[in-house]
Amino acid sequence: TANTYEQGVAIIHKCSFNQDDNLIAILDIRILSNDGGFKKTGEDLALLLKSLRPDSKIIIVTSLVKKYYYHSIVTKVNPQGFLIKSEMDFNKLKLAINRIINGETYFTKSISDFFRRSAVLNLPIDEYDRKLLFHLSEGCTIKEMSEILNLSISGIE
Repeated sequence: TANTYEQGVAIIHKCSFNQDDNLIAILDIRILSNDGGFKKTGEDLALLLKSLRPDSKIIIVTSLVKKYYYHSIVTKVNPQGFLIKSEMDFNKLKLAINRIINGETYFTKSISDFFRRSAVLNLPIDEYDRKLLFHLSEGCTIKEMSEILNLSISGIE
């Protein structure tokens, strides 16, 4: 168990040496750094793990309900499991692990529903659109987004 991003990195490096074991990692998106901030995320840990152990199985767990993250995480990490904390209990976690061991995937209801609706809409969203949506969901102003994304205000509007 890792309580900080740095502890997670150390565990991942340790696990990457033993290629004989099947590796299932359960990663929370919001994980503290040693300094108490959120500079890196469980998504960063998942990407590190995938780079060192492409055969690893990843279950993402989060309390975040911002749908921007759902698409970003599935696109970048491609986890075998994606669970929203408010929709899970020990039995659902156990079910997810068993399904993943058997080569299946497991997403909680809101994640599955989101992707089902997204598939129907099939709206193309590029990386800039994703970043804009993320910063909007965080409450950034257009001026702040202009500075963060290095885009003109009219380009953002």
